[in-house]
Amino acid sequence: KLWPNCEYDYTNFTYHPLDISPIENVMPIIGKMLPFNKARTRAITRIGPHNKQILDIIICGMLGDFWADKIPGCQFPSIRFNIEQSISNTAYIHQLTLLFYNLGYCARPIPTLVQKSDKEIENRFNYRLSLFTFTNFIWIYDSFYKTVNGKTIKCVPFYIGDYLTPIGLAHLIMQIGVFTTPLAEGLILKTKFKNISDLNIIKNLLYSKYNIQSQIKLNEDGNLDILIDKISSLNLSIIVKPYLTIELFNQIFVTFIQINSNIKPNVSELDLVSLRRAGTNNNTNISPVKSYLDADLSKELIIEENKNQSGVYRWTHKNSGQSYIGSSIKLNKRLINYYSYKYITDPKKNMLIHKALLKYGYSAFKLDILEYCKPENLINREQYYLDLFKPKLNILTIAGSKLGSKHTPETIAKLKNRTKSLEELTQIRNHLAKLNSIQFTKEFRSILSEATAKFNRLTKSSKVVIINIETGEVLEFNSYREASSKFNISRNSIQKYINTSLLFKGKFKISHARWIISKRSRY
Repeated sequence: KLWPNCEYDYTNFTYHPLDISPIENVMPIIGKMLPFNKARTRAITRIGPHNKQILDIIICGMLGDFWADKIPGCQFPSIRFNIEQSISNTAYIHQLTLLFYNLGYCARPIPTLVQKSDKEIENRFNYRLSLFTFTNFIWIYDSFYKTVNGKTIKCVPFYIGDYLTPIGLAHLIMQIGVFTTPLAEGLILKTKFKNISDLNIIKNLLYSKYNIQSQIKLNEDGNLDILIDKISSLNLSIIVKPYLTIELFNQIFVTFIQINSNIKPNVSELDLVSLRRAGTNNNTNISPVKSYLDADLSKELIIEENKNQSGVYRWTHKNSGQSYIGSSIKLNKRLINYYSYKYITDPKKNMLIHKALLKYGYSAFKLDILEYCKPENLINREQYYLDLFKPKLNILTIAGSKLGSKHTPETIAKLKNRTKSLEELTQIRNHLAKLNSIQFTKEFRSILSEATAKFNRLTKSSKVVIINIETGEVLEFNSYREASSKFNISRNSIQKYINTSLLFKGKFKISHARWIISKRSRY
């Protein structure tokens, strides 16, 4: 047999496990596979396809206690996944090893006992599971490990949302999920990540896919943990229960559930099943492209991830549920404006979302990127979401239109005062007609033209100051034209000398008049 404990069907390459372990009773093995995992098989020949649930377990495990080793090869490097668990988590590591063994991912049905060097505890042992090597898992390794300043660090890949499934969550909880005390605030996921942006990705995905509320906390080891609140911990227990053995479920959740029996989950088990399938947290079945639960903590991530993107976004107040929908062809620049105090306090804007952000703060809002789309489709897509969500913080209900906007009382008063009466308009019209009928002499036209040019030079032109640094002589000109005529130099050259601060002919310093006034004390 090419696979241990499996029937090999040559007609359709489907494998049927014969000896089903407890964890597989609740995790049906589906999909077609090839016999690539026989012991002593070269890594390059193990080509898959891989079961999606196995990928969920491995990739979510990389958020927990799994790690990967890159092994050099003659043609291509190969990847080996490993996991170690303490003696206290014996049940889980044995069940996990048996699962991988039945599918041919490892050589032994039981984990290996390894001794650890610990100064505080003598003869400390862990259980280790090491999978076969695979060349076609290089993409997982490259997405999780990055080299920064010569050091290899572990990070969260951008595609993690595709593999953060209920079964993946169940295994992640079994690896790093703990309740510090029976009366704990909620379930803690003790991660090993030190970059808050990595934790924000996981936190936002938990909320956008499963409505799980959580926050990021710094633990005693200097690492960041994800603390899931009590109600969300109860909801999470319902989501992952089908993928845990009774023993493991009792070990993790039962005591917490019994102590908090007075707290009811905010959705039923049936609703949570629908929520898992829909992957969204609202009744419209719209799953945002990106979701940031805390707009304050996620500021840098929001700006970075939306560079060079065009799309539709939605601000939502987490307590009231009121929202604002907008769109932009340059999302990162638009979102930067929301974090600018000068921008959102501009009285000319007078937008409800700006007032709400100032009143409640960014941490009270979550930001969803509903959709990325081409600029030409932006208005239509924004209108679609305006009609769908009917956001209360949007003054304008027609995308790309001012229809529905209201002027302030001060603006209305100014507009009324600006309006001329019929009598005033008649007088102005008659006066203009009289002026146009006068035939001006050539001399008068010349004087008028010169006066107009002088007025423009004095009021509109950029004044230029030229200083002779050898003699200290200061010459002021009302325009670039006057300066260029005096020194026989083009206007473009004048601008160049101003921008570069170079000396013209080695002794003339050219500056704008406003600059020289503020800096005159230097000379």
